[in-house]
Amino acid sequence: MNGEHISCEWDYLFFDDILPDFLEDDEIVLVSVSGDQWSNFLQAEDEEGAYEYLEYLNFNFIDSAEHGDWEEFSNIITNTVDEKETEKLKKDFSDGGCFENVSSAVLLYYTEPSGKNTYVTSYTD
Repeated sequence: MNGEHISCEWDYLFFDDILPDFLEDDEIVLVSVSGDQWSNFLQAEDEEGAYEYLEYLNFNFIDSAEHGDWEEFSNIITNTVDEKETEKLKKDFSDGGCFENVSSAVLLYYTEPSGKNTYVTSYTD
């Protein structure tokens, strides 16, 4: 199960409503998203619509690892997602990666009914 990273115009809504429940200093946290409104949330035309869809989504803690503990991180991602995803994320969070200056992150994973997985990365420094 390989996740496809998606950009979400409304991801800032997670900062107030979801991240306080999951974000920990110097940790990378995996969270599953469930609910039939995920696609509608991603495609909402305005903030008010996105916020309404957000209320129908459920967020559940999967696991977490300390930032920099790549062995534990690899075990969690490989067991939860897959090995290919592990290598991509390690590059993203390492020197030169797009999240190299990020020490705390929440990775939100959603599995579509077709079995396709998508994720959105929300983070703080």
